Amino acid sequence: MEAVGAGASILTFITVAFSVTQSIHSALSAIKDGPQVICLLTDEISQLKSILQRLNEVSFDSINDIDKVQLNSLAKKCKDDLSALNSRLKPLDVATSEGRRGRLWRKLKLSFSEKDLDQIRHVVRGHVQHLTVRLNLIQVQQGSFTATQSTQILDLLQQLKQDISALKTPNTAILTAEEDLSSTSARVTEVDDEEMDCSPDTSLDDSINRLMQLLEKKPCVVESDDSEELLKDIEHLLECVRNNAEPVESEGACQSRHPDVSKELKLMAHIILSSSSMMINHTTESGSVLELVKLFERGEVSIHDHDTLGRSLLHRSVGNVPVLQFLIQQGLDVDEVANCSSLECQITPSHLSLLAAAPESYEVLLHAGADMTLEVQGSGSAVHWIASDDTEFGSIRLEQTLNICPFVYATPDNPGTQDLIPRVCDECYAVPESEPFQARRQIQFLLKQGYNINSLLRGQTGLHHLLTKNYIWLKHIPSYLDLMVFVVESGANVDAVDAYGYRASHYAYNATCDADRLACPSAKGDLWDAVLTHFGYDIFEDRRHYPRYASYTHGYTRKDFENLWHGREHTCPYWDDRPWPHPTQSGKEYDIWASIFDLPPLRGKLCENCEVCTGEYKCFRCGVCWSSFNFNCYGTHLHDELCPREQTAAWELHEGDEEAYWELLQFSDSELDYNVSSSEDSDDVGI
Repeated sequence: MEAVGAGASILTFITVAFSVTQSIHSALSAIKDGPQVICLLTDEISQLKSILQRLNEVSFDSINDIDKVQLNSLAKKCKDDLSALNSRLKPLDVATSEGRRGRLWRKLKLSFSEKDLDQIRHVVRGHVQHLTVRLNLIQVQQGSFTATQSTQILDLLQQLKQDISALKTPNTAILTAEEDLSSTSARVTEVDDEEMDCSPDTSLDDSINRLMQLLEKKPCVVESDDSEELLKDIEHLLECVRNNAEPVESEGACQSRHPDVSKELKLMAHIILSSSSMMINHTTESGSVLELVKLFERGEVSIHDHDTLGRSLLHRSVGNVPVLQFLIQQGLDVDEVANCSSLECQITPSHLSLLAAAPESYEVLLHAGADMTLEVQGSGSAVHWIASDDTEFGSIRLEQTLNICPFVYATPDNPGTQDLIPRVCDECYAVPESEPFQARRQIQFLLKQGYNINSLLRGQTGLHHLLTKNYIWLKHIPSYLDLMVFVVESGANVDAVDAYGYRASHYAYNATCDADRLACPSAKGDLWDAVLTHFGYDIFEDRRHYPRYASYTHGYTRKDFENLWHGREHTCPYWDDRPWPHPTQSGKEYDIWASIFDLPPLRGKLCENCEVCTGEYKCFRCGVCWSSFNFNCYGTHLHDELCPREQTAAWELHEGDEEAYWELLQFSDSELDYNVSSSEDSDDVGI
């Protein structure tokens, strides 16, 4: 793209991206029942929205052509990614009634796992970081404040000038319409017992007028060279307020008209000091300890300062190890809780170090005694975040934390940390970045620390979580099988019943949902059988209720099946892929939907995830979607909204006096012609 037209294109991309962030933020904010990653992603989107808004307010005239082209590319990529994400969120339809909002997370998690959302969060954070750098470069060239900040300060100065004008006006005086406002700006400088003299203060007037002229002259920015003079004027205003803070014991005219302008001044000073281009923020984030000390000595900043989100200097210093260590030595709280920018979740310096991928800062906080088990609103604890990372880096960080942090210990009295093993099971092998054998390494370490292999997370054991996750684990069959074997070998109760009354076998054999039974591959059941036979369990007793029918679909192949049973082929009772066990093998007729624990027959029962897709919303990753559509794409893979397809059936709820059940109804030929969709109907997904 030619640099000449880059400026206009940048504004176009930024405007579109900002509009899309508003839509995404609205959709995510409506989800009140989701996990912490929803809050964190919402926070990142909120930050991105703020950056885009600030970029939309600056001028690109002063930046060179190369920077324009680079910023144009970043803005376009941001717009494309956000548009793709928004297209996937649209089916949630957040404009519906409030009563349905509790189902939004159930809908969302069918298209996005928590790991998927975390990956999206990292992509969004990348846009925030890149665009912030570009914004800072522009501000360095142009000035310190955005138009919003300048407007806020200008409004405050105008109000301040009016208030100070009121100080001068005596009760007996009437201001004429011709009187110039600036010439009447004054303050009370002296009070005696007999007479009140409301003489003007020229220096105060000059300070106010200079500030207003500076902002009115160039409302978008304030030149960097003017920053020192601006701060001196603010200091002068604050000093004037302090000098006149005591009430005047007089019935004179000025006393009765003495307004309190300290709030306006403090807010104005805070806006200036919280600007990302101010020296204190540069110092805590990337400066030296010596620079910070000089700011303290000059009285330009206090060690106890906080921004509008409640973040201290310690929060802002994450990533700058020397400054972080210095502030800790000065006694700042390593566990101080601040708000995220969305104001719907909270965060500590430890959380920030993990978000910023700043391991050295995390280690400093860890050795300083930070409580990594501290759970805060909407974010959980830092140790929970660490247990959700099944990479070598995550394993090292988990081991380091448990070896150093005095708060992380295994005890039934501390359920907030006792759930680490099922949390590892729930989060492992959920994204392409997952690394083989790291989940096993983490669980093995946790067991040595005294953690319970049968502890619960959301009412389910680790085994339950391993058998209810997305099929991404098919890419790691050898290591996933090894993990399952290790968990059972370590004492996991294969007969444990979860909060919903199901065993691991129920989930493995898709016995909790009629749609899953009909349409899902046989992968989980084959995996579970391979694990049980490894330990000598008789799988016939369970399988006679839930026979095995070979189903190599949706990314599961015969080769994958052979990998599960590699070296033990002779122990597999259905190596030939024939249905097993055959009804005649039981010696009597039986109901294949009879529960292992004599639960009611599962005919027509749908799990919560599948039930969401019986309406207009479709995730294309559950039993209801797979049984309702014929996919016309090539190869065996997990389907999504991009796959060409035609709807051939739909699930219908039958409600009677005694029971309600779901039934799959096939369409007629005429309906098939009407219900055709393909990849051309779906937007590209960039995130």
